Amino acid sequence: MFGVSNSLLAFSAAVAALVFGVFKLVRARLFFRHLPQPPGHSLLFGHIGVFQDVMVRFPANTHPQHFYTYMSHKFALPGIFYIDTWPFMEPQMVITDPDAAMQVLSVSSYPKHPTIENFLRPFTGKDSIAASNGERWKANHRMVGSGFTPTYVKPMLGMIAEQVLVFHARLRALARDDAAFSMEEESAKMVFDVVGKIVFGYSLEAQREGSPLLHDLRGSISPATTVLGSWNPLARRRARAELKALRRRVHDTLAASMTERHQTFLDEKALPSRRQARSIMDRIVLDRIQALPGVPLDERFFEDAVTNLKALLLGGHGTTTDTFTFAAMLLSVHPEAMARLRREHDEVFAPGLDATVALIEEDPKRTNRLEYTNAIIKETLRFFPIGFTIRAAPPGTTSLSWQGRAYPVEGVMVVPCAHTSHMDASLWGDPKVFRPERFLGEEGAATHRYAWRAFERGPRACIAQDLAMDELRVMLLLTARWFDFETVVESTSERVMYMDLDKLVGDLAFQEIGMEARPRSSMRMRVKLREPASSQE
Repeated sequence: MFGVSNSLLAFSAAVAALVFGVFKLVRARLFFRHLPQPPGHSLLFGHIGVFQDVMVRFPANTHPQHFYTYMSHKFALPGIFYIDTWPFMEPQMVITDPDAAMQVLSVSSYPKHPTIENFLRPFTGKDSIAASNGERWKANHRMVGSGFTPTYVKPMLGMIAEQVLVFHARLRALARDDAAFSMEEESAKMVFDVVGKIVFGYSLEAQREGSPLLHDLRGSISPATTVLGSWNPLARRRARAELKALRRRVHDTLAASMTERHQTFLDEKALPSRRQARSIMDRIVLDRIQALPGVPLDERFFEDAVTNLKALLLGGHGTTTDTFTFAAMLLSVHPEAMARLRREHDEVFAPGLDATVALIEEDPKRTNRLEYTNAIIKETLRFFPIGFTIRAAPPGTTSLSWQGRAYPVEGVMVVPCAHTSHMDASLWGDPKVFRPERFLGEEGAATHRYAWRAFERGPRACIAQDLAMDELRVMLLLTARWFDFETVVESTSERVMYMDLDKLVGDLAFQEIGMEARPRSSMRMRVKLREPASSQE
């Protein structure tokens, strides 16, 4: 009797679980009734099959922004559409219309979705500036944001030029070797030295000597990606162990630096003001001393500070590194754009390297006159936006109004996808074509003001965008006239309809997923010295 009762209870529980599961499935699928979406929605599988069919068209580890763009074009979807991959993800609301996107980014400023925190935590730690919300985000922004204001960055162009000269010399050596190398890795060292100067107050000498900190930070990308994306439990376990060791080393390095600065300030008779601080780290330590005088630095402080410093070091060097790498690739297959870029550099600055550097140091604002250089950078970022965001509706917000219709946002992953907007013919006319001129003159002025969102918009826009643009202008200014770039292309094939770049550079046209949308396979390139050239010294 007891056994029969247990059997009945087990059977009843199984039936109840099955009924509840079916109820959840049906409820999840019915949410999508009458919403704009790709065709082929299944009551059993939703859009899982559709999404899988799209994914297999791309090389492995492609960033999902390319999937959204492909679906938008293939199925002629409107400026807001939904994707159903439950139970793997919440409903996804993809926004490609610029005005609708701005409602999420600026007008209402939706908070970051928890998915961002879950994704970034293996890279940076808990509640970084890139993933946090509310008061925590405000505290994080105060901790690190002031080091990237235009008034702080512009006077640093001489320092940036100094680091780019080291990069220039490295490219000369690589040109003499005539061997393929990773443009991403080489440019990352240069950018890391700049970011290190801003964060620590001194160069980390990644270019000349190699930086263990850069090695550990970049070394965390692969295991973090494995932890997030692998279905192999053994691979995930190994990756977690590797990531734990790397994170501990980075933590100890940064904590030791802050401890040293803390003691230095305590030994001084008078503390400098926050405005007088020579680095972001100094500001962080000064704020702590003033908030809690006489209290030693503790693990809670180190955890918060290290998390934000890691986010800055990874994100701050990644954005510029990736963009320069993509710019070099695009210029390698668009010689007419390279020729015009070189002419502008001769006209605005000087033909010689030393004279150009001298002008940067004398008049940093002269770089603002590099209009075509700026257009090259913006066109590069139109093809390859580095950042990606997912938002969640604020409490109490149930819908978003667009073109006279209310679209549900509660319990939804809201994805304002800049990449898809950047490939929209209704906004750009000829989005497949690499044409920097679209950002100049009357054409540039006539473009929808929110069509280009490489750094996103609103209060959560990239805090380092001014630094990134200045770095990129100087990097191009001190390299383009002296080197020809050649991209190492393994093979080419036509995978998508929304651009033709895959016919020129193959799979390199599709960004990989990492902490950001990054270059594929580290972007193997060769460089050749331009001899003779009027700009040569």
